[in-house]
Amino acid sequence: MINLFQVLFLVLSTIIITVAPTNIIDQTCAQIVKLDPLIVHDFCVSTLKSDPRSDNANLTTLFQISLDMVQHNASGVIPIINGYFDDPKITGESKGALSDCLAEYSRVSDAITSALNYFNAKDLEGANVAISGVSGGTNICDTSFKQYNLTPLLSKQDDDLFNLADIALGILELFRS
Repeated sequence: MINLFQVLFLVLSTIIITVAPTNIIDQTCAQIVKLDPLIVHDFCVSTLKSDPRSDNANLTTLFQISLDMVQHNASGVIPIINGYFDDPKITGESKGALSDCLAEYSRVSDAITSALNYFNAKDLEGANVAISGVSGGTNICDTSFKQYNLTPLLSKQDDDLFNLADIALGILELFRS
């Protein structure tokens, strides 16, 4: 026979298990927004929640998710850039700028691998430098277009990658503090 204590324990355990993943994501995003007000809380939460691993996440898992999101985003932009090269309306100067963008987006995978390796080796400064390079790379892409007085073709993609990299940097900073 099940007593009242056992029923109450089961109900509370279910509630805690259901709420806990959301709490760590909300708390993590709230903390990193305090560190970097440019990070949008709702974007941070929705990004991290979009990965099924977040259901049972700890801070390390959230960091890994954020790195995977950066890498996935960059990998998705490369075909877009390659598609522009095939567009007859794209001029030589634009193709030069696109080449710069392609180089930067192609470097992301190596940077994320390096960041994860540094992190696993407990070298948080090395991880920070690797991820910061991704953030800086988004500026290079836009700047390449602007130096020719052209409208940047990848502003949204650059902003998304910058924001995702900032989330990863914010989570990394929580390990440092």
